Amino acid sequence: MKTYPVANFSLHLLIPEDLDRLCQSLRKQNLPVPPIFRGLLVDQVWYDGISESLTVVAESFALAVAGLCDATLEHIALDWSAAFHYQEPLHQTPAYQALMRLRTVAQDAIAQKKALLLHLVG
Repeated sequence: MKTYPVANFSLHLLIPEDLDRLCQSLRKQNLPVPPIFRGLLVDQVWYDGISESLTVVAESFALAVAGLCDATLEHIALDWSAAFHYQEPLHQTPAYQALMRLRTVAQDAIAQKKALLLHLVG
């Protein structure tokens, strides 16, 4: 895990609701993702038996996110973050920052020919 770049989504997300909403925000930009996040999960590679897991995410998701231009990423972030009721400007919100980092991680995964992994804790 230490060799992989990380996008931190510790925004106190409700799972699966907030991740499903992220998929729906991506779909509004005509990206090829399923309507629910679970549809992107390819293979669970590790589970501690309680609350922590590591799962491979579909390469199509990594490709879609890696290819986002700044304007499209902003549209997605604006739509997705509306439910979080942030007071600060969009670019300062944790949701926008997490999506920016996710794009960087996805770009790295594609460039390095590595899987995009979802690490859930708690």
